Amino acid sequence: MRRLLLPSLLTLALAAPAAGAQEPLGRLTGFVWDSTTGETLAGAQVVLWGTSHQARTNEAGTFRFEDLPPGSYSVVFFHSRLAHLGISSGSQTVAVGAEEAEPIVLSTPSMTTIMANLCLLDTGDPGSAGATGQIVDASAGVGMPRARVTLRWMDDNRPRELPIEADAEGWFRACDLPRAVPISAVASFLGMASPRREFELGASEMHRVDFALGSLDESDVVGTVRDLDTEAGIEGAEVRLRGTDHFTVTNEFGDFSFRDVDPGEYTLQVDHIAHASRTEVINVGSGVGVRLGIIMAEDAIELDPVVVDIEARSTAERFATGGQLITAEELEPIKERVNTLMDLLFQTTIPGLVVRRAETDVCIHFGSGQVRFMKSGCESAAFYLDGARQVDAQVLMNLPDDIVDRIVVYRPVEAGALFGTGGSRGVIMIYTKGGVPRSLRR
Repeated sequence: MRRLLLPSLLTLALAAPAAGAQEPLGRLTGFVWDSTTGETLAGAQVVLWGTSHQARTNEAGTFRFEDLPPGSYSVVFFHSRLAHLGISSGSQTVAVGAEEAEPIVLSTPSMTTIMANLCLLDTGDPGSAGATGQIVDASAGVGMPRARVTLRWMDDNRPRELPIEADAEGWFRACDLPRAVPISAVASFLGMASPRREFELGASEMHRVDFALGSLDESDVVGTVRDLDTEAGIEGAEVRLRGTDHFTVTNEFGDFSFRDVDPGEYTLQVDHIAHASRTEVINVGSGVGVRLGIIMAEDAIELDPVVVDIEARSTAERFATGGQLITAEELEPIKERVNTLMDLLFQTTIPGLVVRRAETDVCIHFGSGQVRFMKSGCESAAFYLDGARQVDAQVLMNLPDDIVDRIVVYRPVEAGALFGTGGSRGVIMIYTKGGVPRSLRR
């Protein structure tokens, strides 16, 4: 009996070290993002396909898998939002090792992608161009069901008009639109309207154009056309807001005016028989007077931009069309304890606004509640300094705080409608006390 037992014990002793040498287990974390709303997705079921591992996202949209054997996994998620949109999430392959990897991001397709696919089903032409976007209430930021978008353009010198009704969440799509032709668009619902938008489409393009509805007032646009060399007013120049009925001819002093212009984007076109034609894109605010200074040359040379003066409070500071103003009085107490513009933004108290510096950018997040800001969730904001778009946010953020007079912050849905940022990026307008610093002039 003892002779039989000893070999068995020896076998177990030799096998024990092998069992303890197995690879350590891994961990997988991440969050689920709804690209159609710009928010994290709570209650999503996340599955490691082909295994029994499942998890559900919490209120912040995050999930976690513990004690995973090292290897490659196919990750998918399910949610009622996907069924509502009529889409699937697809899968993402991720490698799990002994050390915890960076959090992964699972997301729905963007509404632009979804609408492009629907247009492909409608037209059957993979090279067609179209437009899509969301119509929202400017004050509440929610989609406006059954709101209407009207698109207008010229086709062989004949005006064309295409009315479109939005769906239950305020989204619309227009398929197979003309390319390389200026298209104007405006949205409306009951007594509310949006600023006018203008765009052109390239080949095989789905253009994103959002609208914010509010109470808008018509504006007057006046200006003077002058000669580059003599600085004298040019008489008889034809001035038009392209795509509209606004057309006039300058008087003997080079002056012109348009009355009762709807707010929005316009292409201003000026023609004169003795001068080269020029076009400029201008933005007309709600209920503000706009004065233009236009310089023309006899030859087609590069000229300075049209000078625009606003004769009333800027649209960027009017709550009727969105944006939250931080006044000089509100900023003054904060300036006593900070040094730079970045510090100033950190210390402002705007509900839902989170600001942080990334390696090469500045990240802006807007959300409700305390949503954890994941490392891979950086949303790059668009910055304007005294009305001029700034490319290098890092340089801008190091400006001394004492030159800042006031700040206007736009949430992504407002920024998409007013600035054409696509609805996923916030916009921060910074106004200085003494004008744009020389180093940042464009």
